[in-house]
Amino acid sequence: EYTVTVSSEHFVKGVEITFDGEDVQLDKNYFDITGKAPVKIQLRTKRMTSIERLQRVARVRTLYDLGAAE
Repeated sequence: EYTVTVSSEHFVKGVEITFDGEDVQLDKNYFDITGKAPVKIQLRTKRMTSIERLQRVARVRTLYDLGAAE
């Protein structure tokens, strides 16, 4: 089990974190960042995956990214 801290200097709506090729369960699937305080997320992996691997395969998207893709 790991704790990941996500922060931004600005308000960010609908943040999503995925981990390509890894079976990861997050305690928050989508969340907002207010810019005032970091958001802590608990994650669990089914196999012994290093934090270094998770950092390499992590992908962060927001609602803005979904609109920009169209």
